[in-house]
Amino acid sequence: MKNYVVTFARGFGTGGKEIASKLAKELGIHCYENRILTLASQMSGLDEQYQKQIIENLADTESCVIVGKCADWILRGRPNVVSIYVEAPRAFCVERTIANMGVTEEVANATIAHTDKYRADYYAYYTNGNYWT
Repeated sequence: MKNYVVTFARGFGTGGKEIASKLAKELGIHCYENRILTLASQMSGLDEQYQKQIIENLADTESCVIVGKCADWILRGRPNVVSIYVEAPRAFCVERTIANMGVTEEVANATIAHTDKYRADYYAYYTNGNYWT
């Protein structure tokens, strides 16, 4: 059977990473999330552009779930890739962030706004101006 890849992008606090992890577990495949990909590029001594090669290699060699790192853009056009964007109401994200991080509502809102802006900027930078959602 041909390899397949499911990519996930998500807003902060949506639970997208957990959804991706649960899907991978259910399918019996690996889930690669942004920290693992960042660590791989750091360990290789190369900048984050190397992550593109890691993502392409993963898609060529195994079925997997990949969270973040512009994987949907990198793998666009491949027939064996499904890309998912997870979004949730702001109140849900704030509640989740408060519960998971033990912060105030004000800090949760600021963290969500800051992280989502970082993700949007990162995506735009590596995809020549495209928007991550």
